[in-house]
Amino acid sequence: MNRAPEPFGSARQPGSHSRPVRYLIGILVAAILAALACGALVFALVPAPVAAEYWVREMLIVKRHLAHLHSKRPKILVVAGSNVLFGVDAGLLSRELGVPVINFGLHGALPLEVLLEEAGRAALPGDAVVLPLEYPYFSGLVSYGPWQVRNDVAWNPDHWRQVPLSRRVAALATMGPGFVREVVQARWQAWRHAADLTPRLHALDDAAILDSLTRAPEPTALAYSAYALDAWGTLRNTEGRVFDGPAAPANLPVCLAPASRAQLAEFVQRSAARRIAVYFANTPWVDSGAVADGSLERADAALCSALADLAPVLDRRVDLVFPRELFLDTYLHLRTAGRERRTRVLLAGLRAHWPILGIDRLATGGGDPQP
Repeated sequence: MNRAPEPFGSARQPGSHSRPVRYLIGILVAAILAALACGALVFALVPAPVAAEYWVREMLIVKRHLAHLHSKRPKILVVAGSNVLFGVDAGLLSRELGVPVINFGLHGALPLEVLLEEAGRAALPGDAVVLPLEYPYFSGLVSYGPWQVRNDVAWNPDHWRQVPLSRRVAALATMGPGFVREVVQARWQAWRHAADLTPRLHALDDAAILDSLTRAPEPTALAYSAYALDAWGTLRNTEGRVFDGPAAPANLPVCLAPASRAQLAEFVQRSAARRIAVYFANTPWVDSGAVADGSLERADAALCSALADLAPVLDRRVDLVFPRELFLDTYLHLRTAGRERRTRVLLAGLRAHWPILGIDRLATGGGDPQP
């Protein structure tokens, strides 16, 4: 029995249904290869002077220098993000305690491992490190994203290479091809048109930074600048408009994330092996209204208890809830009057835990150590 012929045009061509699939797969593969090529280009060109927070590097170099100036005697380093930069008067502490105290406040978006590495580098046997870390560090909320990538690529390539490959790739994926073009352009400019990048390249030259520090004029207004620091690393001229933005509630529960705890525990252990004492402290909090349900005290006690398993805590959150008019441009930055109040609380905590390792042989009745 003969089969009727199929209508014209209905014959199936071999592989006709798979062509669109192969086409889509080809596009996907090409996109993946292009993304890998872009990523590889960034990896190959690091470091590159892209737009970033170069003032943070300048400040880091100055604070390393200040710590080195006091390397011949025991000292105290107060290390954290900008809450310390604005909120701890290291000169006052130095005079009251009779030992050098360095304000090692930097930027609250720097990864925790960067802060701890800098603290470990600056501290010597017999020193003490105080960590009034911003609460996102404890909660593990300081991620590795575009801000961190930019600054690592621009001026901290050593940390860039330490970050796990998967985290670097994931962060780069959020920045798009525009960042690749910026990296290529920055390297080209640094090679062929360096004058166009003078401020950035200056911030990569340690000697130039320290030379500029010796010639910096007295600041007349608030400036996020290494050249606005005093002899102890504290930012000067912290006056301006009162902070009026949203603030984290003072009774916010702050947990100690497992990854953060592991990093901090390792730092405390390594420090102890080098005879470096480590202490925790609290940041200032904006008073957003009376909290009478005990939640502030519970949040304070919970974090203090978690941290006390690692190292002593010098103060309590309940003593650092300040009125809004004492804050400057963020809920962590204190004006001059607020800084003195916060410093006095920290001073009381340090005195309550005296003596501190190698510092115990120094005068504790106050003095005026030379910067």
